[in-house]
Amino acid sequence: MSIIDALDLPDVCFTSTPQNWWGALAPEDWTPDARWGLSDRVLEPLEMLFDPRWALARAGDPAAAIALAIAYDRSDTHPALINAVMSALVANALLGSAAARLVLIHCLSKRWRLDPAKYQRALHGWQELDRELGLAAAGSMELVAAVIDSSNQEVAR
Repeated sequence: MSIIDALDLPDVCFTSTPQNWWGALAPEDWTPDARWGLSDRVLEPLEMLFDPRWALARAGDPAAAIALAIAYDRSDTHPALINAVMSALVANALLGSAAARLVLIHCLSKRWRLDPAKYQRALHGWQELDRELGLAAAGSMELVAAVIDSSNQEVAR
């Protein structure tokens, strides 16, 4: 068995470069090996000397990743730069940043309108995760409200 055969990667990872995975993989596709590939092949080796936010974004600072996405997500930006910035945004979304996830969904939505087949899986997956997490948060808030209400009723007795 080769090293490549031993890797736990979605099929799309074998037909595209790690720089393009951000637009192809849904959250559930990001196996530990896919995350390692993103870090090892995209985030770590790339230096953007012209923007100091890059080092912060690739180190897990969601605000820096979001700022880069907002600054460079334009049609006149070189595709390699877009891929790097969006890869950092995905990495931060995978670390649990809700803000990075929402900006990523926005960026994927823009691209999906131009090429639905290319971005469908990633966009749908991130939207579904956002919906699930939003419902979970809403359910948690309802539970908290019920506990507070119950406590208030006991105090009133």
